[in-house]
Amino acid sequence: ALEYASDGFKNDPYIVLESVQQNGEALKYASNQLQDDVKFILEAIKQNDGAMNYASALVQRTIRNGYPLEEEISDEDVVLEAVKQNGLALQHASDELKSNDKFVLEAVRTNPVALLHASSELQNNTNIIIEAACSSQPHSPKWLRSCH
Repeated sequence: ALEYASDGFKNDPYIVLESVQQNGEALKYASNQLQDDVKFILEAIKQNDGAMNYASALVQRTIRNGYPLEEEISDEDVVLEAVKQNGLALQHASDELKSNDKFVLEAVRTNPVALLHASSELQNNTNIIIEAACSSQPHSPKWLRSCH
């Protein structure tokens, strides 16, 4: 339905998120402004992970490559979805989330280098270090590759 909506509706974050929740493909009909908004896209991904396919190319690269955002993000659901796409997104999380083992584990599972952005306490956590080592499978010793 968003496809046939007015430009005003296509630029309304609430309406677009409701549409995306029903169908991730709806994001392709959202305004360019919303498709270029990293925080909005992360929220859309939280509603429906298929939405990532319809974000602008720049936003997709930003999320996948962990490029810097203007400010840290503290919304737990948004950060969790971001680190599931790319662990390096942890660098944009609040200090509180960088100290949360659940978020750091998800981050190092998708990119072991994310460990560098965890709190110093979690950088010394045995379980997280093992998970990071397991995630770097191509370069890890053979006994670590089967640790999952």
